[in-house]
This record gives sequence, C-alpha cells and structure tokens, in this order.
Amino acid sequence: TAPKATKAKAGASLKRDPKAKPENKTPAVKTPAVKKPAAKTPAATTTAVKPTGGVKPAEKKPAEKKPAVKKPAAKPGASPASKPGVTIKPGVKKAEPPKKVLKKTYFKGNKATNELMTSLAKLRALRSLGKLGKDKLDEFGLTKSTSTLTLKSGSTTRTFIIGDRTYGNTDYYLQDKADQRVYVVRARPLSDMRYAEFRLMDRDLTPFPPTDVEKVVLVGKGKSRTLYQLNRRTQSKAFWADEKDAKRGKELHRSWIGKLKRLRALEYTRPGQAPKGLRPLLEVRYFGRGKRLGTVTLLAEQTLVPGTVAAVPKGAQTYYAKSDNTRVPVKLSKTLAAELAKDIDKVMN
Repeated sequence: TAPKATKAKAGASLKRDPKAKPENKTPAVKTPAVKKPAAKTPAATTTAVKPTGGVKPAEKKPAEKKPAVKKPAAKPGASPASKPGVTIKPGVKKAEPPKKVLKKTYFKGNKATNELMTSLAKLRALRSLGKLGKDKLDEFGLTKSTSTLTLKSGSTTRTFIIGDRTYGNTDYYLQDKADQRVYVVRARPLSDMRYAEFRLMDRDLTPFPPTDVEKVVLVGKGKSRTLYQLNRRTQSKAFWADEKDAKRGKELHRSWIGKLKRLRALEYTRPGQAPKGLRPLLEVRYFGRGKRLGTVTLLAEQTLVPGTVAAVPKGAQTYYAKSDNTRVPVKLSKTLAAELAKDIDKVMN
C-alpha cells in the first residue's frame, strides 16, 4: 500500500537538507565579442578631361559682394512716408489737425459787468517788477502764454500778456507788450473775464422784484386772462387769483406763475440773427405801481421730426423768451419751458 501523504505543518522550515547531494552546475562559458571590420568606401576617382581643339575652359569669376546700404532711422514725428513698410496712396492727402476756432459769445451784462468796467478803467498794479530776463519770464508763464488783455480808450490801445498766478494763487502776472515791463495785478478782474459767460451774463427776464407786481395780463391764442397778486408785500403769504374770483386763489395759477419766475436765460442770440421760424406762444404783461412794468414773450422753434418733410406741431421744440430786459431772444431751459407751454391752455381757460 502507498504511504499516505502528510501535510506540511505550518511554520515548517524550508531550508535545504545539508546531507543532500549538490546539484551539478555547468559553469557559463563567455564568448568573446567579435568586432566586424568597418566597410571601406571606395575613394572617388576623378578623371581629367582635356579639351579638344585648343579651346580653354571658361574660368569662373568669384561673385562680387555688394556693400550693404544702411537705411537712416526714422526720426520721431516724421511723416508715414519716411517710415519703412508704410506707403501712401497717390492723390491721398494727409489729414491736417483741426484748426482752433475762436468762439464769440454775446450777452447782456449784469451789475457785476458794470463793476468790472469801472475797475478796468482805473486798473492799478500791486507791484511793478520792471523788465525781466527769459528765465523769470518762463517761470511766470509769460513766454508761452496765449492769453491777452486788450484795453481801448478813445484812440489809445494797450495790450497785456496774461501769465500765471503768483505764489499762493492770489494774483496774476501781466506783461505790457509795448515796453515789456511786468506787473502784478489782482485776480478778480481777470477771473471775471475768464468766466464771463457764468459771472457777467444777465439771466433775468425781468429786472423788477416780484413784490412790485400787482397783476399780470396773459395774451395768447386770441384770448386774454388777468391774474392778481394778493399779499404781494409778503411773498411767503402771497397768492394769485383770477379776476372773476379775486378772493380765492388757485393752485394752478400759483404753480404756473412760480415756474414763470424761475425762467432764466441760458444763452443769448446774436443781434439781428434770431432763429428763423420762432412762433409766439404767450405774451405776459406785468403791471404795478400804476404802470406797465414790462413784457415777456414766450417763443418756440419748431424742429424736424425724423421721417417728415417739414416741421409739425408735435415735433421737438426749442424754447426762447424775449423781454424788455433781454432785448433779443434768449434760449430757455427746455424742461421748465416745456412745462409752462403744456399748461398754457389750462391757465387761459
């Protein structure tokens, strides 16, 4: 009977039995590497061919090297034609920078204008610095200045160059063009002239105070309406009433007259050059102190509506006013004037 197989116990040693015969191992034999000789390329042979008929072969001349031409570098500010890679089409002119246009503004002066004219008529310098060198003229902003002040009195004309402000930004440097002398003058007259459109324009449509107005007569669209101002001496308690019911004021009248008081001139038209096609909307006549104080006429300029051939009543409008004080039509605030024009029919009925 075959012996039963026995299972190896866990943890049994797997070491080789020292009494077992050693295995016969054949030592490895190293084969020496054989180097193959490199294949030799046969040398190219050249055969000289002698020319026949006594003709000598043409000799090759070495190529001539052309000297490199250096292009001058383009100067800053040069025209595009002088820059490499830029071509200008024939017949196309280079665009010129826009020319500076001197804008002249016309308007009626206010009380500050009268004060300015008086101060310029007797203009006096705070200090006289005499004739100065170029360094000082540069420092005072008189060398490159383009602002001038010209005063004319009869046949006499004097022109001054306006420089920078003095230290502390209080006064101005002036240089007389005739004798080149430099002066220091107060800043107020020159500042008023620099910002004349904002400081010197008379923007009031009427020159009298509202306390002088006893009544207004509205005339327009073939109708006439009279409104009375009650308690006019105390403006906080004053109100406007219709002639038919003089004891009771209406909010519509108070609001409409209040907007009329707030109208101000934004821009004056040139004398004799008022916009064409001005249409009168309403005439307001002021009375007080037993006489007529003045008149204000509201005007509208019709403008074209896109897609139409001519102006239509519902088109956009620009509003103007002409009074005894302005003498010429003046442009008004569009928002406030449009509100007045919208309520004319309600006030007149």
